[in-house]
Amino acid sequence: MRFTQGNQEIVISTERDEAANQTNLVAKLKTVNINDFTTLFLKKPRLEGILTGTLKLRDPFGKQIIEFDATAEEFRLDNTEIGTVKIKGDVNTTSGEVTAKGEAEGEKNKFDVDGHFNYKDSTANKMNFALQAEKFDISILNNYLGGIFSDISGNINTKDLKVFSGDDHNYVIGTVNITEGELKIKYTQVLYRFTNETIIFNPDEIDFGLLQLKDTLNNTGTASGK
Repeated sequence: MRFTQGNQEIVISTERDEAANQTNLVAKLKTVNINDFTTLFLKKPRLEGILTGTLKLRDPFGKQIIEFDATAEEFRLDNTEIGTVKIKGDVNTTSGEVTAKGEAEGEKNKFDVDGHFNYKDSTANKMNFALQAEKFDISILNNYLGGIFSDISGNINTKDLKVFSGDDHNYVIGTVNITEGELKIKYTQVLYRFTNETIIFNPDEIDFGLLQLKDTLNNTGTASGK
């Protein structure tokens, strides 16, 4: 079965899995607009891009497992450009376990993500993801810290940032190195710049250490806090 619209194409077919003695359902996607179908079940964050890859549904009438291997070009998250994203993993519809491993590369981003999530699990272990970034554009924070700051931009790198679920909420831990950055404090409307600073994420705490700041008139100062 083939669906086409312009240069977008989805081809659905079956294949015989001799090892498992079952028939699998396979969907091959070519230059499909991600936003055309993600908005049906996901309003936030907004995902955009052009998706090409394969989805395989194993044992469609039994204990279903969905395997995916795809590449998203021109990928954007909440209107922030990420670049080309490759992702591979599977979904166990019986247990609810989702595993995913991905990498992104663009002009402002180059990072790897690896971990798992269980949408049926209500315990403290339902999510665990690790992020390693050679460069990561922090302008995406404008979508989440807009009430306090604006014009956030810059690059970070990290080797040990983790996002995981705890007893009552989610945690972010690890060390982030800001190679260069700037932000405007909305209350004062002053733009500050900083370079080569380190921010430490602890459970329930963000430790800014002692940031060396400079405004647009080259006045210097410091900021600290947790």
